[in-house]
Amino acid sequence: MIRISARSTQAMFLFMDQLTPAQRTPIRLEGFTKARVGSAETVLGTLVTIAQGMKPANARLLSAAIRDTSDAWAASILPGDRPTILDMPTCGHRYGRAAGSSSPLKRAPLASSTSQRQ
Repeated sequence: MIRISARSTQAMFLFMDQLTPAQRTPIRLEGFTKARVGSAETVLGTLVTIAQGMKPANARLLSAAIRDTSDAWAASILPGDRPTILDMPTCGHRYGRAAGSSSPLKRAPLASSTSQRQ
């Protein structure tokens, strides 16, 4: 799932990069932002799953998948969400869905140019 999500993230950026400014409608930009937040939630959810004590062999598989696709994730995660994800290994228990918490990720507006990967 991690590897497939990384490929779809790359395809999403390629699609947005080929659009002319006139084709970058507010609806497309909003969808692009939501997809980027969804990508960050995928990574965060995977890290939470690993941190909550899965079998070591499965944790290694998931960790390897994230590591192998890190370029795609680094490009897609919004700058405001990066500290949350980087902080997760030290406080993963706060982000557990079982505790009833909602996603800690922000839905920040995009910069004017979608081809700029911050």
